[in-house]
Amino acid sequence: MDKKIILWNLNQRLCTKVFDLPEIATCVSFISESDNRFISGSFDMIIRLWNINTKSIVDWTKTQELITAIQCSPDAKRICVGLYKGQCIIYYLQQDK
Repeated sequence: MDKKIILWNLNQRLCTKVFDLPEIATCVSFISESDNRFISGSFDMIIRLWNINTKSIVDWTKTQELITAIQCSPDAKRICVGLYKGQCIIYYLQQDK
């Protein structure tokens, strides 16, 4: 396992972007089809909000446990995060980030 998130263009079978992490990613979710952001969870217990175009971290927060699942709501206003010991936490996205 490496410490990267790799974005692929499946139609062209090409890697389009590589996002480096300090730890292995455990889960990833795109904000919406028309957005240029995604969220990730990793072994370091940090949720990261990424900008795809700039390949940069827009925002982040640390949890108390390993992140096992992450999903953004269809309206892109909330993130649901599943933790190792069974907790589920809801975060609200700020619209300017």
